[in-house]
Amino acid sequence: MLQTATLLRYNPSRSRGRSRSPTRDSSNAFRDRPDQARPPSTFSPSPEQHRTRQKTFIDLTRPDEEGSQSRPYDLTIDDHVRRSDQTRDFELKDGTFMRVTSRETDEHQQKWIIGRRLINQNTPDLLMPESRTPKELVWTSFCDNSAREYERESRVPAADARRKCKIVFTNVPHAMLNINHVQNAPDNLFFCRWQRMTTTEDTVKGNQNMAGRTEHIHIADADVEIIELRHGMSQTARMAPAELRRGFRGRGNCDVGGRSSSGAYTYADFFCGTGGASQGAHDAGLAFRLALDKDKDAIRTYSRNFARPGLDIQSADISNFITKYPAVRGGFVVDIVHASPPCQPFSRANTTPNAANDAMNLATFTTVRDILEICKPRVVTLEEADGLTDGKNRDYLRLLLSCFIEFGYSVQWRVVEMERYGVPQSRKRFVLIASGPGEKLSPFPAPTHGLQPGLHPPPTIRQAIRKIPYHPRLHNIAATRLFDPPKSQLSWDKVTGTITCNGGAAKVYHPRGRRKYTMRELLALQTFPASFDFPRENPPTKTLMRRQIGNAVPPAFSRVLFETVRDALKENDVKE
Repeated sequence: MLQTATLLRYNPSRSRGRSRSPTRDSSNAFRDRPDQARPPSTFSPSPEQHRTRQKTFIDLTRPDEEGSQSRPYDLTIDDHVRRSDQTRDFELKDGTFMRVTSRETDEHQQKWIIGRRLINQNTPDLLMPESRTPKELVWTSFCDNSAREYERESRVPAADARRKCKIVFTNVPHAMLNINHVQNAPDNLFFCRWQRMTTTEDTVKGNQNMAGRTEHIHIADADVEIIELRHGMSQTARMAPAELRRGFRGRGNCDVGGRSSSGAYTYADFFCGTGGASQGAHDAGLAFRLALDKDKDAIRTYSRNFARPGLDIQSADISNFITKYPAVRGGFVVDIVHASPPCQPFSRANTTPNAANDAMNLATFTTVRDILEICKPRVVTLEEADGLTDGKNRDYLRLLLSCFIEFGYSVQWRVVEMERYGVPQSRKRFVLIASGPGEKLSPFPAPTHGLQPGLHPPPTIRQAIRKIPYHPRLHNIAATRLFDPPKSQLSWDKVTGTITCNGGAAKVYHPRGRRKYTMRELLALQTFPASFDFPRENPPTKTLMRRQIGNAVPPAFSRVLFETVRDALKENDVKE
């Protein structure tokens, strides 16, 4: 029985004396158990160890040649020695699989095999959709907390191999190539089209949901192979990224460099609220096409700040959009989609849940699949309450990730500390980036603020609110109710608590402890620009203003997010 908790768990004892910088070459191997610790690439063996350690690399791109280093070797399987065995794919005794890339013999003459470790796609810890066909495997590896891969391989005793098998690494969509298509498919034939990366931070803390990455196999990692199919057909295991993109978006929707007349990448904002994400998209130079939210008051605020030619602002439920645009190619195609579905069911601040409202919000949560089918975006960003990663919400996280994976999107997610991006709050949010078929997965934005060299200083309350001018509606301190008795004073040179839809937590008040924040101060702490305003005709109440501010994505973060996505798309488009 597969022990996935062991396979997907990083053990810090393996890292002693070893650098784990994210800039390490991705070909370095990872070890799945401390007792199988592989010497690091920087290890300098003694002359005696040089004599006792033997290692052979297997060239997987061509057959062995006489005199090459890739020579036959003995492999123990079920207590039988099979000599001159060049098979590279094996099922192991613990139910996992391995694509062998090299072997070595240690100083005790024990034989080891090294390579890509794979497990069944239906393993719950992977947070993958249930495979529609059997024989689907997932390549597992480790990444750092920015979801950048650095350990690709595992090392196990050669005696752990149970039987030979055939694993096809492919980037071809499941609908075009799977076990049901293969002529006379043998029992030991498997396919791998996904790679799941687990962060060391999550596994040390025993929580494998805080961050991760599930990525479609790259063409460079796919096998150079032709598979014989039924009815005399055949299929290569590799497809060009451009062909994958055309197959998903349609040939008329695959212009690189942005689909707007200006060449900017087009943008749609679902569940847009008052426009925190859109403010960042505007600052990043994206071309707006659609903004939708069912909250009429929030849409009025959004329209005041973002209305422009070519932007369709809709005060409607997402179901109206789904009904209006058919789920066919060209329905409403854009380059970049952002979505911030209602977060109350996953918010830890939701201490008085409403079953009916939560059920409705969760139904809205699943409309991500419809958005993908209609808009066919190249990149999707999504923001949610960080409570989505709690163990009790595991099924919902898996459902969300499955919406993307079933359409061939590569996804990465993490809980982001907004303070590291210039937001003066102790605010944490779940953020997901997904890239469609044929696209390279966009990286997470690098932090902009902190104590490390090259970063801006950490944000503070003082920096955010010290120079706000008087405003009769939004910053009238004289009209602000005072606390009686005053609350304890807070530090001006730290961040405030998390601003929520009802104003905030216990420590969201003015540092002097005498009053609440004004609306303009809340906007500044949420990093909206000074020009941002609410409707002046029939303005919303202060309660509605607080809700709109608290529900918003901080623009300081969304700007960096969309700049990173934009630059990644540009870089890939230039290469094409």
